Amino acid sequence: MTKPLLSQWIAAERKRHRWKVEELSSRLETAGFEAAVTTVRTWEAGRRPAPDTIAALERMFESAAPTEGDPSLSGLVVALRAHTEMLTNLVDELLRWRTEDRDRLTEMEKTVSRLARERLSERGTGARRARRVPPTVAG
Repeated sequence: MTKPLLSQWIAAERKRHRWKVEELSSRLETAGFEAAVTTVRTWEAGRRPAPDTIAALERMFESAAPTEGDPSLSGLVVALRAHTEMLTNLVDELLRWRTEDRDRLTEMEKTVSRLARERLSERGTGARRARRVPPTVAG
């Protein structure tokens, strides 16, 4: 059996904000609503919160709760939010890769610079490295 749209919305919005059930419970209690961790879990499982709690959730999530009157539209909203979350995670991963690549490039630039300085200092002192002669093939 499919969960009610409101339950799907609560779970999707909580995850979109990257909040754990405990954090949502704490935020609601700070705002003056009775919302134990088990209560939030029951909402996500299918139980409907009180109207004033739904209004508080809408303010916290900065998103309108779905109405049961137009299931196709509400289902679309839930699907779009899930896709938005997926895209957000992909962007975060790409940014992490970009940072890692930038760090690797910086290390390579430092190494090249150090090697160039070493090479230049060898030339300036007249010191030369012995050239490596490739082994001859007996034939």
